[in-house]
Amino acid sequence: MIKDSINKDIVIFNEVIDESINLLEWPKICNHIASFSSTKQGANSWKDYTLPDTIEKSRVLLGETSEIQLIDQSLDGGISFYGVSFIDDNVNICKKGGVINGLDLIEIANTLNISRQLKRQLENTDIRPNITKITNNIINLIELEREIRLGIEDTGRIADSASNELAKLRENKLILRSKRLSILEDFIRRNLAILQDKTIINRHNRSVLAIKAEFTNRISGIIYDTSSSGNTVFIEPRDVIEITNKLSEVENNIIIEEKRLLANWSKLISDNYDYLIKLSNSLLRLENALTRSRYSEWINGYAPIFDDNAIFDIQNFRHPILLWQYKKLNQKRPLPISFEINRGIKVISITGPNTGGKTVALKSIGIALLLARSGIFIPSDQNPRLPWCKNIFLDIGDSQSLENNLSTFSGHIIRINKIISSLQISNGLSIVLLDEV
Repeated sequence: MIKDSINKDIVIFNEVIDESINLLEWPKICNHIASFSSTKQGANSWKDYTLPDTIEKSRVLLGETSEIQLIDQSLDGGISFYGVSFIDDNVNICKKGGVINGLDLIEIANTLNISRQLKRQLENTDIRPNITKITNNIINLIELEREIRLGIEDTGRIADSASNELAKLRENKLILRSKRLSILEDFIRRNLAILQDKTIINRHNRSVLAIKAEFTNRISGIIYDTSSSGNTVFIEPRDVIEITNKLSEVENNIIIEEKRLLANWSKLISDNYDYLIKLSNSLLRLENALTRSRYSEWINGYAPIFDDNAIFDIQNFRHPILLWQYKKLNQKRPLPISFEINRGIKVISITGPNTGGKTVALKSIGIALLLARSGIFIPSDQNPRLPWCKNIFLDIGDSQSLENNLSTFSGHIIRINKIISSLQISNGLSIVLLDEV
């Protein structure tokens, strides 16, 4: 019974936290941040973003953001992730014994190449310790990359030189096709009077000619089709039947050889599974750091300082959603808000007329905490200070529910009650933001 009660309290706690995050419009901000990503994988990672659960993790993220921003700003054109692909799915397919195609293998080779360049570009223990910890997991797999590139062209086509057997088969294919074409062209020159068309036509993977129906008996070969009018019969001349049969056999052997080669390369990917997954995860972390830094720069943010004494000192904070609307949609420039809250203050009441910015001020406090916690700079004046806050509880807007027959007032009371209950089981610093209390 006690266990059920505890589980119910935990469920309510998680619901209130999730609702508060949504009320702060954090998912919308994450979508804005995602737009600064270099790859689709990087952008997708912000759609289901998990907030760090310790101050240590947040400090690491802020360190990564600061370090990568400095080098991004110093390079002509900035840091580039062009050519990096999401390889996890294909690596997992190989690990399970599957076979991937040539284009997928080239994407892995390109990703290996870019990762090696990024490692050289970013790694520096003395001045970039946080970024270097990430690049340490990027293993040099140049032999694997070379093996793929020797056998596969940039388009994903398996090269003739991938194996002696493949080279011989493809050469034989060209010889047979050339021989067949020569015979058919000679046949056309000698039989123009009985042809409906001089074009060599493909029917059921066979090379056929359009013969006038009344001359069918004069041609030795196999009929593969007839026109809807019945005036034309499509015949494969006897002289090319054996050549086409040999050609089909060679093409089938080419497919078998290509599959064998792809299976071998896929096995190499499987053999390097652990290294490749670590490398992919590291590239995503690096890209996320770069995304945070570019978004931070776009909002003119400054690196926050976490204050152990629960002090807020943020001057001229500009709400990032209002900044987005101003910069992207040409709407009104957001008015800055400043916060100076000392450790001894437990409750702050914001008063003023309607449409005076009280709700924006409340949300701004919550958003500032979430930005800092996520390793993103604060859009304010220099040296913003704020506490690391694990729990943010928010009651804002119209909590009326017609379905449950609740008035707006009742909805607020129920939600505040849930917040109070959640505070009883919460760990770490909590902040409660109540609108229209």
